[in-house]
Amino acid sequence: MSDDEALSPPKRSGTSDPGAHDLANASDSEDHFSDAQSAPLSPGTSPIPKTRVEKVDDEPSYGEVPGTEAYRSREGDAEPDEIAIQEKNSSEASSTADSAPKSPVIPKTVVEEAPGDSGPHSEEFLEKRKADAPADLIVKPDGETEEGGSSDPPPDIPDFDGLDGEDVLQAVDPYLNTLFPPESLDVSSPPPLTKENPIFITPRSASLWSQLVAPPPLAPPDWIRSRIRRLFLVSLGVPVDLDEILPASKQKKLVLPSLQVPSGSPRTSSDSRSVSRLRAEANASSTSVDSKGKPTASSKRKGPPPVPDLDLVSAKQLCTTTDEALNGMTDDELKAHVDRLKAMEETAKEALEYWTKKTDEKIGDREAFEGVIENLVKHARKVRK
Repeated sequence: MSDDEALSPPKRSGTSDPGAHDLANASDSEDHFSDAQSAPLSPGTSPIPKTRVEKVDDEPSYGEVPGTEAYRSREGDAEPDEIAIQEKNSSEASSTADSAPKSPVIPKTVVEEAPGDSGPHSEEFLEKRKADAPADLIVKPDGETEEGGSSDPPPDIPDFDGLDGEDVLQAVDPYLNTLFPPESLDVSSPPPLTKENPIFITPRSASLWSQLVAPPPLAPPDWIRSRIRRLFLVSLGVPVDLDEILPASKQKKLVLPSLQVPSGSPRTSSDSRSVSRLRAEANASSTSVDSKGKPTASSKRKGPPPVPDLDLVSAKQLCTTTDEALNGMTDDELKAHVDRLKAMEETAKEALEYWTKKTDEKIGDREAFEGVIENLVKHARKVRK
């Protein structure tokens, strides 16, 4: 190749106009027009794809029924070139073939032992190796092979065809007990704990625990001496025998005072007050006959006397009058102050007498009720005997 050819630009190809090569030979009288589209088609154009619609059945699909809204909305869609209807048998066969599970291939584990002695292993190494799965094939250093596998063989599957009902139950009994354990298991009772229990640190803690778990010393119930029975009888108004409830030494002697008291017997102040009150009431309620023979009441029976009006605040103020206040009073004021003190003293005496009488009445009522109870108890004893 020469230098001129190496330095010259490459030749241009495809610049010839196929529609203008006959212009020189054409006459001047003929008008000829040409453009790029008038050239023959090139053989390298891409093919036009075809649209294919595959249907399961020959039923009209959505938008294929004339007169419907869907049909009118699909009028502008392109029409498919081919419409094919698939057969059911072929589709079902292909689906069943695809859905058939493939049996998995279980790989085998092969262990190749290295030549030489590995030496003893530690306990930790042996503990970790217990969780490893056993190998299916073991290759010795000399080339010999040894079948591995788990040490526990799978359980035997019994043949139920040649067994009757009792044999079948006997064969499946251990498995049924494992799946559905019986309610009453043959479990031996634990041995009793000794007193020297190592759980407690000190003997004091052991003694406290024994006192805590020990049952309380409950005496058998005594219905006759029970408080519930006594309250029940009292609520019903039934007399209660105190000898059955309380011991004889602890029973308090109940004495009902009488109106006629011998002169030689000692009497307390409360008894004398109650007797004098009863005599006064008896004399007040008695009637007498006058000289003309007409019975006249010695005194009219009156109701309870009113409570004396004692102003404790005023009495306290009068009693706390200081000497300075008394020195500043005139003679008339002092006389008026003395009169107020005397009137307050009379009112206080009346109040004291009134409340003393009320106290004596309550004491007499109590003694009377105690006497009635004592008489009822004696009567109940006589009835029982």
